[in-house]
Amino acid sequence: MGGPGSGNKNLSGKRGERSPESSARRAAAFRGTVVLSKAIKRQLGEVDLEDPQKRIYADVIAEKFVKLARGQGNGACSVKAVAEILDRTEGRPVQTVDMNLSTASREEQAAAILASLEALKDDNEANDSQERVN
Repeated sequence: MGGPGSGNKNLSGKRGERSPESSARRAAAFRGTVVLSKAIKRQLGEVDLEDPQKRIYADVIAEKFVKLARGQGNGACSVKAVAEILDRTEGRPVQTVDMNLSTASREEQAAAILASLEALKDDNEANDSQERVN
């Protein structure tokens, strides 16, 4: 993937820098997404010729979503449709994210991991010897 000695001359191996290839791939993927989004929005704005009222596709689909959410005659509503409508109209609920940010260097983090593994190993050895005694 990258770094010094990887054989890729375009990669500097410095932290925080991205290769030109990954930036180009990301930009191309974004352009593809934008093109698709524009095409879908354009289609949703066109008139549905099969609709008796000659409404646009967006209106026809919205009506179907509301009917699914309401339940059509049998009383069984679609919770998924209700959730989608609420997300689109009210916005998604705020989500909390718990993050532990460490200012320790990679070497310090690696040392802490190794110390934790050593402590687990010592605990396992102590448990094994205790089981042999019993």
